[in-house]
Amino acid sequence: MGKYVFDVVVVPDGPFVGGTVADATEAFGPEVDVVEIVRDGGRSVAPRQEERLLEDDVLVVRSDREAIATLGAVAGLEFAGHPTAAEFPADEEGVVTELVVSFDSSLVGERLDPERIRAEFDAAVLGLRSRGELLGERIVGTRLVVGDTLLVQTTSEALDRLVRDRDVIVARQPPRTDYRTEKAPIAVAIMVGVVAVAALEIYPILITALAGVVAMIVTGVLKPTELYDSVEWNIVFLLAGVIPLGIALEESGAAAFLAVLVVQAAGTLPLIAVLWLFYIATGLITEVVSNNASVVLMIPVAAASAAQIGANPFAFVLAVTFAASTAFLGPIGYQTNLFVYGPGGYRFGDYFRIGAPLQLLLSLVTVGGIVLL
Repeated sequence: MGKYVFDVVVVPDGPFVGGTVADATEAFGPEVDVVEIVRDGGRSVAPRQEERLLEDDVLVVRSDREAIATLGAVAGLEFAGHPTAAEFPADEEGVVTELVVSFDSSLVGERLDPERIRAEFDAAVLGLRSRGELLGERIVGTRLVVGDTLLVQTTSEALDRLVRDRDVIVARQPPRTDYRTEKAPIAVAIMVGVVAVAALEIYPILITALAGVVAMIVTGVLKPTELYDSVEWNIVFLLAGVIPLGIALEESGAAAFLAVLVVQAAGTLPLIAVLWLFYIATGLITEVVSNNASVVLMIPVAAASAAQIGANPFAFVLAVTFAASTAFLGPIGYQTNLFVYGPGGYRFGDYFRIGAPLQLLLSLVTVGGIVLL
């Protein structure tokens, strides 16, 4: 279980005012460490057990997410930025979850401000794990980077909105039980109908798919808002920009020109080596752009190169297509990599250490399989 850093405040007139760090440590239990005291702008790092506590002192403590229940039950202390009763009604159970700062989040480069998180996300910050590592200082004011993990408390309604938010990735989402099971037969029937009509070539797949979507809405399988939210608009606009670029590469002769350069650079290399180089090049490109973009950009060049050396273009297309889905060398190449980056406590080098041998192995297996087939 990953550890976090929490800020807890000594409540005025509480039992810890005038007490010692040892008293707080005993109340917290052995799993919670007090690593710092923030008082009147000053800091006491690794405070001594006999140091006295004053009201409004901020205790920076370190533990895992299970410590929330322990810390929350200690009278005389409260989380810095803890939700108020107005934000969490009595009949609404607070949900504790982890939010990972995404690659294109507006939070990247900003200092952690619990009030901003509260206003924008309807969530109260409880703890932080930065860059997959523990902090030794107060979390408020820490500059956020990609992959940082915020431990927050929010409502079920706000959590549903966070799942759709582009700024964060919800790392721990409670299981949803509100499935429309009574609509399952209708959904299956519509899906079978769409596939059957398209397979029998009665209507094109585009028309049948659109008709299936309309049928899902009309029969109540999907709600219009769910339909809109499920569309990955960033992918739509990405392809809208990249596909014309790929067409331009082909129509302008740039793809053929690049293919000639590739063939000349390859020199006397055997066909399988050229195919392998395209696989590796695509795998490197997909680490910095999406797999969709890398496919659109590389396929025209790969097909033209195959034509130049008298090879089967389909083999090169297959190599590019497979390689575009092998973003193993870093956390930013694919959303799932980033998803586990912060919560798992990984470093950038961890991806390369494991991903590089895996990339090499897959390149050999994939290219060898393409050649044999």
